[in-house]
Amino acid sequence: MMHSLDFEEFLWAIGVGEDVLDYLKRFLKNYDCVDSSVHNQMMRYLHEYLVVGGMPAVVNKFIETNNFAEVHIEQEKLVQSYLNDIAKYAPNSDKPKARNCFLSLPRQLAKENTKFQYSVVENGGTARKYGNSLDWLKDANIITFCNNVTTPKFPLVAYLKPEQFRIYANDIGLLVSMYGFDMKKALVEDTLVGDTKGGIYENLVADMLIKRNIPLRYYSREDSSLEIEFLIEKDACVVPVEVKSKRGKTTSLDSILKHEDIRYGFKFSAGNVGKEGKKISLPFYMIPFVL
Repeated sequence: MMHSLDFEEFLWAIGVGEDVLDYLKRFLKNYDCVDSSVHNQMMRYLHEYLVVGGMPAVVNKFIETNNFAEVHIEQEKLVQSYLNDIAKYAPNSDKPKARNCFLSLPRQLAKENTKFQYSVVENGGTARKYGNSLDWLKDANIITFCNNVTTPKFPLVAYLKPEQFRIYANDIGLLVSMYGFDMKKALVEDTLVGDTKGGIYENLVADMLIKRNIPLRYYSREDSSLEIEFLIEKDACVVPVEVKSKRGKTTSLDSILKHEDIRYGFKFSAGNVGKEGKKISLPFYMIPFVL
C-alpha cells in the first residue's frame, strides 16, 4: 500500500539527517530524558508535520516556500480533488452521502467521544443509509476504520465489534486543513485547547500507525470510563497505546496494565521520555522508532 510521507520521511525531506535520528534512539535504551533543547526542536518539527502532513505536493510546497499559507492553498486543492473524485467515481446513490461523511470528519474528531456517529453527518442518520458511503471512502484510501474490541486480548481480530468504530483521515495535514487556516497557527504555537485538540492528536497517532500498516483497534466499554485510544499487537501480545494531548493522569492505561498478559504499554504525549513499571512514556516524535 502506498501512503503519503510518514513523520520519519517528513524529517528526511526537510533535511533532518540520520545522525539526529540515531542520536534520539539512544535515549530509548534506558528510557532517559532527551536533552531539553533537542526535545523542543523535535516537538517543533512534530507540530510542522501536524499542519503539513505527508502529501508529496504539500511537503514540496512547504520546503520551497516555508509558508503555511501556501501549504494551506495546496491542501485545499487536494481536498477539492477528493470531493471531485467522489462526485466522479462514487456510485450515484452514494455521491452526496460519501461527500457528507468525508466533510463530517472534523466534527467527528472534535467530540469528547470520537466514536463515529451517523447523527453528526445528518440528524437521524443511520448505518443503513451511510454504511456503504463510508466503505467507499475507506476503499479509496481516504479514511481508515478503527474498530472497538470486546476485550484487550490477542488476537484482537477475534474480539472486534464491527458496529462500533472511529474513522481517521489517512493524512493528518489534510484533516487539519479542513478545520481552516487559523488551526495551523494554533497547532504550531501549541495554543489549542478543548476536545478538538484531543481528536487531532488521536489522528496524528493514527496517521503514524496507518503508514506502518498497523491495523487500528481501540478499547472502550459503555459501563466504564476506561478507554484506550489504540491497541496494537507485537510478538503475539497486546500493547495498549494512550494518547495525551494535555497533562493529566493515565487512569485507563494504568488500569489495563494490571492485566498479567499485557507486558507493557505506551503513553504518547508532548512530554519527555520516561518509564514507570510497565508504562513507557514517550514524546510523539518517538513513535517511528518503537512501533
